[in-house]
Amino acid sequence: MRRRWLILALVCAIISSQAIVRPVSASSREAIALEDGTSIRRGAGTAFARIAQVKAKTSLAIVGEAKDSAGRLWFKVDITVLGLAATIGYVASWVVDVRTITELPVLPESVKVADLVSLWKPVSRACAMVDSTSMRTGPSVSFDRVSMLPSGTKVAIIGYALTDAKELWCRISVPAEETGWVRATLLSSYERPADTLVAATIGKNLKVVASNAALSAAPFDGARIELGADVQGRSVVGVSTDGKRVFVQLLLDSSPVWLEVAGDTMIGGPVAGGSVCSLTNIEVVSTGNWSEVTLSVTGEKSGLQMVRGHVPERIEISLPRLLQAGSITVSGVPTTLVASVNTLVTEAGFVSRIVIYLEDSGVSATLSAGTTAVRVRIGLQVSPVPSKSVFLNGDILCTSDQTAFLEDVTFIPLALAGAAYGTPLSWDASEQQTSLVFGEHSYVLKEGDFTLKVAEGSSRWTEDMAAAPRLINGLLFVPVSTVCRVFGLRAVDGLLRIHLDPLIASVHFSGDRARPSGSIAVSSTTDLHVAQVKRDGFTVIRFQGDLVTPASASPVLADWIAMSAYPRVGGSPPMLELRLATTDSYVVDVQTPGRGTYVISTSAIHNGRLQGKKVVVDPGHGNVSSSGTFDYGARGAAGIDESAVNLAIAVKLKAKLEAEGATTLLTRTGDSSSANRDVAARAQLANSSAGDVFISIHQGVTDAGSVMGGGQTYYWFTTSSSLAALIQEKMVAALGREDRGTQKADIYLASHIDTMPSILVECLFLSNPEEEQLLKQDGFQDQIARAIADAIIEYFVR
Repeated sequence: MRRRWLILALVCAIISSQAIVRPVSASSREAIALEDGTSIRRGAGTAFARIAQVKAKTSLAIVGEAKDSAGRLWFKVDITVLGLAATIGYVASWVVDVRTITELPVLPESVKVADLVSLWKPVSRACAMVDSTSMRTGPSVSFDRVSMLPSGTKVAIIGYALTDAKELWCRISVPAEETGWVRATLLSSYERPADTLVAATIGKNLKVVASNAALSAAPFDGARIELGADVQGRSVVGVSTDGKRVFVQLLLDSSPVWLEVAGDTMIGGPVAGGSVCSLTNIEVVSTGNWSEVTLSVTGEKSGLQMVRGHVPERIEISLPRLLQAGSITVSGVPTTLVASVNTLVTEAGFVSRIVIYLEDSGVSATLSAGTTAVRVRIGLQVSPVPSKSVFLNGDILCTSDQTAFLEDVTFIPLALAGAAYGTPLSWDASEQQTSLVFGEHSYVLKEGDFTLKVAEGSSRWTEDMAAAPRLINGLLFVPVSTVCRVFGLRAVDGLLRIHLDPLIASVHFSGDRARPSGSIAVSSTTDLHVAQVKRDGFTVIRFQGDLVTPASASPVLADWIAMSAYPRVGGSPPMLELRLATTDSYVVDVQTPGRGTYVISTSAIHNGRLQGKKVVVDPGHGNVSSSGTFDYGARGAAGIDESAVNLAIAVKLKAKLEAEGATTLLTRTGDSSSANRDVAARAQLANSSAGDVFISIHQGVTDAGSVMGGGQTYYWFTTSSSLAALIQEKMVAALGREDRGTQKADIYLASHIDTMPSILVECLFLSNPEEEQLLKQDGFQDQIARAIADAIIEYFVR
């Protein structure tokens, strides 16, 4: 029997502990420069190049930490607000102050007294009066005087009350055992109410009122007032607690009364007038004759107001229930229009006003509110709409000084966009026109001409631009929409910035729709930022880009693939997310066979026939040559690059080998990176890899005519000849093309890798139009990979 009671008590204790709200506030840190000229560097240490110098009080978000060679701490900071090409920098910890910003936590819709008591437990504290004042029977000057307390009187704080007037009052006891209320500002020390308690009560309503509830004129007042009116659903305008009991203030016919939160009394959702919101940061951005003040405000923004004031010239912003989360540092001031920004905060932490002091009286101001920010845009009334900074894929492409706003259209230098993609412009002096080639298209533009000429292969057509290109200071400026058309981008136009994001043209799946086996091809006209993480039994792959077709309108790829697309929201880029339901028994590999092309391969890991073997696979070419040009290898008549085909086959081969238990090393994983290894570095990588075999994948090309075709396999060392013969045999049987046999040849990668059998296979001829078309096909590439994999398996298990 005693044991049964113990179990019951334990269960009750668990249920009770689960019911109490213990929110954890989200927080972030900012580094605030102490002096003008504070250096931001590329890495952690003074040996790294300086990116920029910032003014005192500049605030930068801390995203990480690192130590220099001497063991000193540096902060990794987000420098996007500086408008530089780089978005990350490092600042020494000893030249900045660190500020922690705590945001209001998310609370349940309904809370009871136990929840509220857990949010803030003020401790009794001894202090003294800093000025003579009257102690009153309640937390307001409208209550009766109890006694006069001279300055220096020793008192003890035993409770707090935040009233509808946003005043903080303290319940005190004095040596004569009297209790009463005084304003907190008249005491030598006091606690500020926890933001969590304020957010959980102020601006909420009474969802449930206990049957035995009664009102009182003041908190902790023994005199009870009968409920003369139905208070359920009334708005909470104040809160009081001593850490054990909680009272909320209501307004009945404009008269304040207090109700103890006890028993079944429950406080619920927001009411008209809005809940508490939180101010976490203030930033001023300036461009030309315009400035924008951004107030980072989370929460309800009902009652937002802007008032102009004079002598001094100023703009005053107010919100009825705005709390300041910690200390606020204003970054970006002064500007040509904004002298300073001040916040006026009450003793309870409420912001009564945010005052923007102006340098000029002849300005216009507009107010707007979003989900996480309030913005005040200030400009000279006679000035035109400002030019805007343009960001490409999150990095700045050109500043507002490098753009032009003409005919209600934003123009940017075409040369800057071309340089970002490694695409030079060609100038035809005789025709007075500019041309460029990007991907499979070529474009021709001319100053003053609205026509954009486009060519793809033998096809030619024209398109109209939003405005005719302009020649400014020797540079050809084109509309942002034209840059988007040429480079496959989508523009998102903000107040002071235009973001250009890459478009994701298509997502295709091939393989088993019922289980995680197959490949997903993601294509874009440009390279994308790609991230891959393992989370909760899923492999999550994110592509930073804007999906052309909404995810909701796209077909289901497979039962084990969830696809979601997210648009750009402010500074957060658009994203395509693929969630693959893969376990640790599957391999997920992301490869880049060509610009803007990504292949995700999945396959089951087996304790297969190649368990314990390591295969080094080299997708031929795809690197900067000794002449300084990029080596794409051979190119077919239809424009197919050998390097892209080689990588596509290598990726498929890697998946098949790993499915048989092998470890696979690719000498390159992308097709357009200048960091890809040359042949000497690839040979060095292979010789140091402890591999078992080396396979270099190539395609043939000849000037002897387009009819030559088939495959051939090369080797140098006699120990490699049997592997070469097996690969050649399997290729001919699988593809049905001409057998050109094996050949001993002093080819660099075959002759310089002497730690394992090494071969170079030329699968087919790109100079043969029929074979070039075959090599384009995903299924045919898979056949080649399967043939090579089968040869490697037979080589090891025969």
